[in-house]
Amino acid sequence: METVKLPQEQIEDLMEVGNIGAGNAASGLSDLIHHRCVIDIPMVSYVNTEGIKKVLEMEDSFVVTLHIKIMGDIPALMFVVMKRIYAQTIVKYMTREGIEAVGRNFNFTAQFALKQLGELLTKSFFDAINQLLMTKAKYAMPEIIMDNWTSAVDAIIKLVGNSNKEVEHLFIHSSFFDPEKTFEGKFVYVLNIESQKIILNRLRMLLNR
Repeated sequence: METVKLPQEQIEDLMEVGNIGAGNAASGLSDLIHHRCVIDIPMVSYVNTEGIKKVLEMEDSFVVTLHIKIMGDIPALMFVVMKRIYAQTIVKYMTREGIEAVGRNFNFTAQFALKQLGELLTKSFFDAINQLLMTKAKYAMPEIIMDNWTSAVDAIIKLVGNSNKEVEHLFIHSSFFDPEKTFEGKFVYVLNIESQKIILNRLRMLLNR
């Protein structure tokens, strides 16, 4: 299936929406974790299978990955990726207590806290996108993968369904962290070719009104 790329001016529109979502997410996350959070200016990229690891730029280490399926007018996926130690720090900020970890597992409280983080990021960005494109989106409960980085990337590629190296998906991606660098993470929205076509047509329609 051939990749349908958005014109530069429409990519700039998405970046502007991303900036709005990033501002909303930074404020919301700061309130959620009771600690100041900063979110980088989101970037828009077309990425094939081999480019996923480069976009996320994570070291080969044990990570916690949240993935959220987004349904509605513009189907998409969202991934939040953090090193395990940073996920522990965020949970401590949120719950103001230590977390129990047995092997590679987080307890129910820790998992619930991380899922709240994933939901907040998703809502912040898709509220902005829905407002621009006049669409409706709903998302499933985040699911958690805890594994080494190589396995996490393999799981992301499988979920994206991007086995054809020639096919590129639209990624809106950024990173979040606190000024003291006690935690950091990456997140990315993945829009497949069909969703890219929907966005392209919707933007054309809105611009021609």
